[in-house]
Amino acid sequence: MMDDVDKAIELLYELKTDEAINTANKLKALYVEIVSKNYGLVFEKHTEEIDRLLSENIPVLLEIEERRIINSEVGFNYILQGDNIASLNILLKTHKQQISVIYIDPPYNRGKNDFIYDDKFIGEEDTFRHSKWLSFMYKRLLLAKDLLKDDGVIFISIDDNEFAQLKLLLDSIFGDSNFVGSLPRITKKSGKSTISFSKNHDYVLIYSKSKSNVFVMKEHIDEGFKYTDEHVDKRGPYKLNQTLDYNTLGYVNSLDFPIQIDGRTFYPGSVNEEEFKLRKSENPKDGFRWRWSKDLVKFGIENEWIVVNEKTGRLYTKTYLKCTIKKTGKDYQIDYFSRTKPMSTLELIENKYSNDNARKELDSFKLEDKFEYPKPSSLIKRLLETYYDESAVILDFFAGSGTTGHAVLELNNDDGGNRSFILCTNNQNNICDNITYPRVQKLINDFGSNLRMYDIGFMPVKDKLYLEYADDLIVHMKDLVEFQYGFTSEKLTKYLILLDDESIKGFLDNINSYNHVEKVFIGINVLLSSESKKLILDRGIDLFIVPDYYYSDF
Repeated sequence: MMDDVDKAIELLYELKTDEAINTANKLKALYVEIVSKNYGLVFEKHTEEIDRLLSENIPVLLEIEERRIINSEVGFNYILQGDNIASLNILLKTHKQQISVIYIDPPYNRGKNDFIYDDKFIGEEDTFRHSKWLSFMYKRLLLAKDLLKDDGVIFISIDDNEFAQLKLLLDSIFGDSNFVGSLPRITKKSGKSTISFSKNHDYVLIYSKSKSNVFVMKEHIDEGFKYTDEHVDKRGPYKLNQTLDYNTLGYVNSLDFPIQIDGRTFYPGSVNEEEFKLRKSENPKDGFRWRWSKDLVKFGIENEWIVVNEKTGRLYTKTYLKCTIKKTGKDYQIDYFSRTKPMSTLELIENKYSNDNARKELDSFKLEDKFEYPKPSSLIKRLLETYYDESAVILDFFAGSGTTGHAVLELNNDDGGNRSFILCTNNQNNICDNITYPRVQKLINDFGSNLRMYDIGFMPVKDKLYLEYADDLIVHMKDLVEFQYGFTSEKLTKYLILLDDESIKGFLDNINSYNHVEKVFIGINVLLSSESKKLILDRGIDLFIVPDYYYSDF
């Protein structure tokens, strides 16, 4: 049934009319409600002030140009400042099914002024505390799911206050079959507590959109790989933890033979020649012998795999990080591989992922304001490392102090990736002005990246016909196009945005002066004749029509 409903919803979205999109949204909400009432959560849906605002206005992007940072021609990161419901609705126009990874750290709803609902703190005494939180999260997670690519994943930090409720809510939205795991995370090493147990951990819940085979294992290097030789570039470092001779595997006469290295002769167990000959003749049940056959020892010596320990006089075999010796038929060859291991569900209990380290990290930026319950960038970096695509678009719509942006930039620097981020913040208590932007600004400049920042504005449309507000709306189309495609037309002149008849006429009249142009974005209201369209395409210019849903409300 779920597949049939999903197909129907997808077909409605493809029609891209206001009526079809509204019907699809209602059908999706109805289906989720039906399923959740058969099993799972039943909670009262609460209306927020932002719901009323969106019913009467279209959210638009208003760039804060003085906060634009450009260090290269293409590739932008973004900060959207405003209610995250409005930001998510804009993203549905520009980034539907384009987000690879979502990380969010929503309010934990502890009842201690950490959850604001309709501009009011929700206290412990509020009898609707849990249902308000669930309603709040439900609306945002529904939108978030539509933003994820089919191979996208979502990571959510949460603690015991709402863990159980959130798990059931996510099961109902993403499907319990797409639950990947729950990772406990250390929050602090120790602390005072008035109850029997000190609460020193929270969790990261992980869900995939529809595929779970998008995670990769990290290259594993333990401290033993501390030696290098002339093969390090190809074989990696090596460790010496295995002697070539053993006396615990049972004696094998054919594996008891002399080895010649640099004019010296070695026998298993470091015996002399007479003791070696006696052992061979007695053929004991147990005794020293080599682990490797004569042919393998010959290959090992020729390929510098065997080392003499001058202190003990024994032979050791190298264990390289990136290769091993493999037998194919009668011959041996070097087999190269990546030494990896999956992420453990207990990995996040290491102290480097704690809030204490997050505070030290924020202190390093010398910011005047403090931020409660920060997460360290090491946590988000580790989660992002598990995702296979190093060009992923990362979304955080509870951006807080900007840790996700920090993690993305550092990880790109570490592994050469090309990830980008979109941070959504409501600037509560001026957090964006005082913490998020200054922190991200420094990192963007340190790593030579680009940033654009937008306020979320609202254009009134209640009781108005489209023609009454069309001209005002067209003003904001350029920002949407540049946001979706990740460029600024002032710097990237090979892209043109033509939103009215006058601008397209000017372009066509002087088309010979635009040899550098590769893409042209045409507004939906522009009348483009078939001859004009052919003229543009014949010059090898890609033509994009701004989609009609850019102009619609929700």
